[in-house]
Amino acid sequence: MARPRLTACTSSVVSLARPAVLISAATCSLLLLLLHAVWLKTQRTFREANAAIVIHEAISPVWDIGPLSQVTMYFEASAHYGLNGSDADMEWASLLPSNGGILSVGSKRDPYMLSMFHQLACLDIIRRSYVERERGPDREIDTRVPACLNYVRQTILCRRDIRLEPVVNPGGPHTVQPWGLMTCKDWRRVYEAEAGLTLEGV
Repeated sequence: MARPRLTACTSSVVSLARPAVLISAATCSLLLLLLHAVWLKTQRTFREANAAIVIHEAISPVWDIGPLSQVTMYFEASAHYGLNGSDADMEWASLLPSNGGILSVGSKRDPYMLSMFHQLACLDIIRRSYVERERGPDREIDTRVPACLNYVRQTILCRRDIRLEPVVNPGGPHTVQPWGLMTCKDWRRVYEAEAGLTLEGV
């Protein structure tokens, strides 16, 4: 089959097309470079953000308020800290300092939350979501509930309390009786130390 001959007309078209092709190629190259730069910046920002929120027990800041003394606490089925009602809301809110238990740490004043306050806040989030769901199945629950459940679960496993608690009716719908006199760390010292920091503006 004979090859098509390149006439003067087709030669002119090819000549005109070459700059357009080059411009398109250059534009595509610049766009690719720009997208690559944006991707690199996004990855760097993502890594920096993750590095800032990951806890490393050996190197993370430590809030040293000295050893906590032992205190006796009677565990009971208290009428306080209920599920719902204005009294319950106020009592649960009173467990957290006015700033939510967040401390500014280090020269950069990085925000940290005391784990005790984080755990109490999570329980309150779960409580409020339970109450909302009881008011109707169409009620939305707090999106933090799954994270809070996992956090509280893992905290309990980490603390691994192995105190023995009596079981009533073990062969049927049994009930565990956790009530009684317990020895605990003095949580009041944590509130006092946090209040001192707040007053000092630390």
